[in-house]
Amino acid sequence: MRARLGTIMISISACAPSIGACTTGGVISDEAQTSAAIQDGDKACGFALSGDSWRNGDLPQRAGHFTITFQASAYENGGGPIDAVIGLANGHADGFSDLGPIVRFNAAGQFDARSGSGYTATTALLYRASAYGDDPITYVIRMDVDIPSHRYSVWVTPPGGSEVQIARDFAFRSEQSAMARIDTIAAFVDSPTGYVFFCGTTVSPPFCITSNQGSGWVGTPFPTQRGHLYLVTDLTASANTLDAVVGLSAGTPRAFTDLGPIVRLNPAGYFDARDGDTYRYAMYAPVHAGYQHSVFFDVDVPTHQYSAHVTEPDGSWPEVAYGYAFRTEQRAVDSLSQLGQVIDGTPGTIATCDLMLEWP
Repeated sequence: MRARLGTIMISISACAPSIGACTTGGVISDEAQTSAAIQDGDKACGFALSGDSWRNGDLPQRAGHFTITFQASAYENGGGPIDAVIGLANGHADGFSDLGPIVRFNAAGQFDARSGSGYTATTALLYRASAYGDDPITYVIRMDVDIPSHRYSVWVTPPGGSEVQIARDFAFRSEQSAMARIDTIAAFVDSPTGYVFFCGTTVSPPFCITSNQGSGWVGTPFPTQRGHLYLVTDLTASANTLDAVVGLSAGTPRAFTDLGPIVRLNPAGYFDARDGDTYRYAMYAPVHAGYQHSVFFDVDVPTHQYSAHVTEPDGSWPEVAYGYAFRTEQRAVDSLSQLGQVIDGTPGTIATCDLMLEWP
């Protein structure tokens, strides 16, 4: 689970995919009730409770064809059916119409999915909800999603059973027929009692941008941000001694001066970051060739300040930048919308994968 202490992001253990690990005496614990989106690497987890608001979990952003798999369990006081949805959105959802692909635990005790303007199922599949305090009945749900065509298919694997296709080439919900991007998994319970739990979320294949010596600037766009933002990407370098940068810009980056927050792979073999007109580091973090470093940016656009962390193989999260100023040329920028990267003259490659915009 990722948690933030001020500007520090650390890794702590999260509730296990068994909801029993997050309950006390058959009642959901305060920790569970307040966890709108539990993050564990690329696993987004959450609880949606009857009478409560929407629950959202951040995902690596996608704009093409991908597969998402997650575990889901339903609970109802008497162990009967509930009415709950789990779906995918562009940005955090606060209404049904924000979702494109949707799987539903319906009130008749069956799984179905949204196809355009209504719910239906390719194959009828019953589900069982657990009574409060009982062990979870966990279903594995796999969704094959094609954003450009706005179509998707869904398979559900019951406990100890075989995968059943409940949706084949369904249309996204009608209100999202032009959806261009997905970065959120969201859930809501529409029945008077009960709750639904999702966890163990994986998205594949990874989406990566690669830079080589001489390949020039490349950027990965994300929704324009004008306030406080958290952004994470996974970075892998082919050598310890590359001279490369990864940073955030207001548009397509074409030069170093286009970046505000910047994390650099220093050719001496460690990470540093830009603070106004110079590079330095707050904490030492060596670059490890072939290791997937997660790079976190904690950015406040209005004040033009940021902090940054990188993960290390030993499990530590050195803070390479703390309260640093944007690069001097970007001290008046009022928005950020791309992750940019370049290798500056040294042979080798860097790859950034699965950019994820986290919500404060």
